[in-house]
Amino acid sequence: MRSAAILMVVLLVTVIAVSCGQKAPQEPLTEAPFVTTLAEAKQAAAEGKPILLDFYSDT
Repeated sequence: MRSAAILMVVLLVTVIAVSCGQKAPQEPLTEAPFVTTLAEAKQAAAEGKPILLDFYSDT
């Protein structure tokens, strides 16, 4: 029973040490241009700019 408790404490300390050593998540990109046509989106993509396409339907 005592060895199981020691093993659990070692595991807990290891998990805490590993999780504290990770880098912080990067902030999301919020500067993507807003375009209203597919032609503008293709042009922005050709220039290497990030784009987001949102397709929806009102049916």
